[in-house]
Amino acid sequence: MSDRLPARIDDSRCCGCTQCRLVCQAGAIMLESARCRVEEAQCTGCGKCRWVCPLRCINEDDLSDE
Repeated sequence: MSDRLPARIDDSRCCGCTQCRLVCQAGAIMLESARCRVEEAQCTGCGKCRWVCPLRCINEDDLSDE
């Protein structure tokens, strides 16, 4: 089990491009009402989604830089 915190997406800034969903190996990102959201129970906290988000709306304070 990972000690990393799950990603958090600011849905007020998300454009629904799904770039984060495409790189999520855990399958933790879903598209709902044209916005992406994270299934926290599935998220491993790897941070890959943060690096591909063009709007930088994924909370980096909660993600490890490892």
